Amino acid sequence: MDVSWGADCPALVCDPRPTGVIRAALETAFSGEGVVDAGASTASDDVARFLQAVPGCYIRVGATDLTAGPAIPHHHQLFDLDERGWLSERKRWSA
Repeated sequence: MDVSWGADCPALVCDPRPTGVIRAALETAFSGEGVVDAGASTASDDVARFLQAVPGCYIRVGATDLTAGPAIPHHHQLFDLDERGWLSERKRWSA
């Protein structure tokens, strides 16, 4: 197998202005509960290229019941989707 990689995917950087607008709307919709700064992450994808061209904000969907154990990344074999998270998503997108 031949594997190669390079610096093909830039860092994903959210623009402060749209990020602030989205954060304010979510804090209003959820009374601040569950709206957190996820901090730096090694995750990056093609959205990084989009945000280089157009200011925007990348948001993550919470889909883990933290009372059941630690948060596990979505692509991990032990990840278990908590469907109740979709109820929050419906509320978020209507904010």
